[in-house]
Amino acid sequence: MTLVIFGDHASTFTSTIDSLLNEVANEFKGDVRVVWKESRFGVTGNQRPVALAARAAHEQGRFWPMHELLNLNISLTWGDHTPTAEELERVAQQAGVDLPRFRAALASTQVSEAIEREAALADQLGVRDVPWVFVNGGDLGPVRQLSDLQRAVARALAEDERADMPVGLCEAVDGGEALPIGPETVRPVCSGLWVDPRATTEQLNTATTAYAEALRYAGEVFPNLRTMPLRTVFCVSDECARHFVGDTRRSLTLDPGSQPRGATYRWEGGTTIVLTGIWRAMIFDLAHEFSHAAVTGKTRGKRLPAWFDEGLAASVGDSPHCPPGTPRGVDTLLRLQTSGVFFRYTDLRGKFEPTYCQARAEVEAWIRKNGRRRLDEVLEGVGGGASFTELYGPLVLP
Repeated sequence: MTLVIFGDHASTFTSTIDSLLNEVANEFKGDVRVVWKESRFGVTGNQRPVALAARAAHEQGRFWPMHELLNLNISLTWGDHTPTAEELERVAQQAGVDLPRFRAALASTQVSEAIEREAALADQLGVRDVPWVFVNGGDLGPVRQLSDLQRAVARALAEDERADMPVGLCEAVDGGEALPIGPETVRPVCSGLWVDPRATTEQLNTATTAYAEALRYAGEVFPNLRTMPLRTVFCVSDECARHFVGDTRRSLTLDPGSQPRGATYRWEGGTTIVLTGIWRAMIFDLAHEFSHAAVTGKTRGKRLPAWFDEGLAASVGDSPHCPPGTPRGVDTLLRLQTSGVFFRYTDLRGKFEPTYCQARAEVEAWIRKNGRRRLDEVLEGVGGGASFTELYGPLVLP
């Protein structure tokens, strides 16, 4: 289960929640994961330099040591005192932070933009005090008493209670510094998102960040993603990949009930996206897979030519990236009608990127000629039983 805490640093209120979290950690070992987010209060006035320093430490994986030391130095923000760079650097050095990297992070816009996003999310979710707690998506509100937190955690564990988190709160889980309490459990990180229990904390944070960003990115093109029954799974181990995608070992979008050769996973309830790896740029690959899922929803599971489906996904996710001058991969895309043929062909040496980019160029040229509304009409028409070939017409590019 996941606790999302919106708070600030170097304050008596934060010190209170930290002691409560330690008590909960001891009582519910192995079952609780804690994610910290900045509140609006935490990025305002003399609290802002402290929040920036904590985020800069997070960039080096040293958030929690920095946070704990800041709470031992609450005089940094007493009254109207604004902590100086020298004071914050002394705390950072005690927390094991590399100071040149720390200073570079503070000088960048990345750190300030990150805390502003978190504060905006706090506003969106109605956070009006600190520390404000969400338990598996359920809004517990401001917490002052250990008993309140204990009851909420115990009830969620007993009932396997998981609120249907909106994307906004899934974003509260993304990118935050996770405090692993005991071994990871095989439970979804948030609604619709599952991560291999063998993932490290850094990989878990990378996965949740990519999930939220890719869903928002692809959702701008396909709003139907928001209402689809959809599971997204990130694997880092061979055991996980074998279970979900079997012998292929490549990232896949699985239609309801489908089961790749050698896999043991099967879900009739909706579409499953499986990523066989976690890497920082995978937002584009995940947006690519989200496109496949959205197309399946619009066509009601009816098959499209593989070259079109893959070209559209490459365009939505900018994956693979296609620089000018990328050569053609095949004499005609019409040879690549089925997924099996398309995958076998692009597995050939030197064919992957050129073929995907050729398909992407064709789809983008067709959309420029016919418009986005016509794209929706084609997909929905195929879902209604119409012929794709008749709706799409001849290839736009020779």
